[in-house]
Amino acid sequence: MKPQSLIITIVIMLFASILDVNAQVGINTPTPNAMLDINSTTSGVVFPRVILTATHVYAPVVNPATGNAPVEGTMVYNTNNTFTGTNDVYEGLYIWDGTQWISYFPKVQSELFEQTQTDPSLFGVRVSANGNATVYEDIPGLTNRTFTAKYTGKYKIELAPNYGPGLINAPINGDVDVAGAQGFFQFTFDGVNYLKYVNATSFYTTADGGMPQRYFAIFKQVTYIIYVDLVAGQDYDFNLAFDQMADDRLLNSGDSGDGRGIVGVTTPSYIQISYIDD
Repeated sequence: MKPQSLIITIVIMLFASILDVNAQVGINTPTPNAMLDINSTTSGVVFPRVILTATHVYAPVVNPATGNAPVEGTMVYNTNNTFTGTNDVYEGLYIWDGTQWISYFPKVQSELFEQTQTDPSLFGVRVSANGNATVYEDIPGLTNRTFTAKYTGKYKIELAPNYGPGLINAPINGDVDVAGAQGFFQFTFDGVNYLKYVNATSFYTTADGGMPQRYFAIFKQVTYIIYVDLVAGQDYDFNLAFDQMADDRLLNSGDSGDGRGIVGVTTPSYIQISYIDD
């Protein structure tokens, strides 16, 4: 075969190959069923790994045809984490939507912090009646804790403390008496104090002519929701405390002994912090 004929033959073969590639591409399969058909039982697909700096900055990814912004639908794997507080990016797959990078997977972070029980008989924490808004008793397990935000954006803090009063004194007159105990939970997050009022009741009765019966630790659980904007990578300290107000109808005015209230009766108080949105 003459050299010119050999060259023409090679060009024709290459052109035919290019046409076939443009039609369908099969990797590890001779019969692709799509524009790109990758067949493997042991390997995956590795997307281009890039270092993004912000969700609204397309660089360093560009459209190779124009040198400008990539086309919509361009997917990459970002290896960088930023902590600027705005337009932060995190490790993972991103898709360019024409104006910004969209994380391919949802951002999920939720942590639960529970009270530590210290009174096995009541499964709670005894609290005295200080009656002073500046004197709070810390709740074990929820004292001086730290939460580290994984993402920049809005978080929901759900407080679910519960409180039950102590024993009531015998009534001066009659066979039945009710005492309403009350106090404030103080939740401190990142230096900001949030107060939540709670009340509950104790009962005393000899109405049946028998031995006096005192019903106490009838707890009331409250729920308090706080929304805060946090920055990825930052630590946030928090603390939960309680102040029971004095009541002369509780034994020893509620300051000691059985007149003390109980936080976390049968069910521990808890704090849950969850990421909800950018």
